[in-house]
Amino acid sequence: MGNHHAQPGDLMTGPVAASSTELLADESLADAASIGVVQEEDQRKRRKPSFFVRLIGVVGELLLTAGVVLGLFIVWQLWWTNFIGGEHQRQQVVQAQEQFEAVPTKIGEPRFTDPPEYGAQPYGGTYGVIHIPAFGYDHASVIQEGVGTDVLDQGSFGHYEETAYPGQIGNFSMAVHREIYGARMLHVDELLEGDAIVVEMEDSWLVYKIVDLEIVLPTDVYVIAPDPFKAKEPFKQNGMIPGEAPTRRLLTITTCHPPMVSDHRYIVHAEFDHWVAREDGMPEELVPPEDRGDFAAGLPAGETPGALASGVTVAGQLEGVREF
Repeated sequence: MGNHHAQPGDLMTGPVAASSTELLADESLADAASIGVVQEEDQRKRRKPSFFVRLIGVVGELLLTAGVVLGLFIVWQLWWTNFIGGEHQRQQVVQAQEQFEAVPTKIGEPRFTDPPEYGAQPYGGTYGVIHIPAFGYDHASVIQEGVGTDVLDQGSFGHYEETAYPGQIGNFSMAVHREIYGARMLHVDELLEGDAIVVEMEDSWLVYKIVDLEIVLPTDVYVIAPDPFKAKEPFKQNGMIPGEAPTRRLLTITTCHPPMVSDHRYIVHAEFDHWVAREDGMPEELVPPEDRGDFAAGLPAGETPGALASGVTVAGQLEGVREF
């Protein structure tokens, strides 16, 4: 056989070829390992967020948590406190009326003489029940002495301790929550001059009529002065309330305004119009128009329209003028 000489394009065989192949394999493995290390480092860098990104994430989580807490607080304040306040008032009104004289189921004769006199109650004591028929003929709340949160948070109307008593000459002034703890004055902005406010006492009904509505700053304390109409201008001019003796029998209600902000106060001023003795019946202002004919004629016990006769129930110091 003749000798075969390797040509330039032939594949190499033998020990030299094997060594070359192993060397290439080792170099390929080294390159792959090197690339893997670089890729892992790149991935670690990409996986690890910057401090700023981490800070944004923490802030976002805190804001989300705060939003949930705020939402729960609003539900508690606007729904739960109203439920509790309304239920408490229903019970308090019934308890107060159980202590009052019975009322015949008829419209009583209005009296335009001086009403009975009533004195002070101890702090937290109950004067009577206030009715605002413009909010519904079943709208009733107790009036207690004092304007602390322990009184107002029960849904009660709180009497400013240094002001006149019910029916007395001067300014019988009260504070009440507007939109929480029973929301007793939620729709105060719907009241009109001439609307009735009735104060139910143990032996009488005192009927006031709204004569003025105003929105003031929390520091406008003249609104609970003995005569706020005479005190307004002097107070605006020099911050003083005149010491002139009052001559009118007034009633004032202060509540917060506007809803959810409460940086002002909505003020309701009313003046005494007449009174009705409980033994004579109820004031016409507390009887729905469709029932007045029956009430005027008088009804036997047990035939009272609705729940009006003697069991009206509810549906459910100024820091300037006090923060409610």
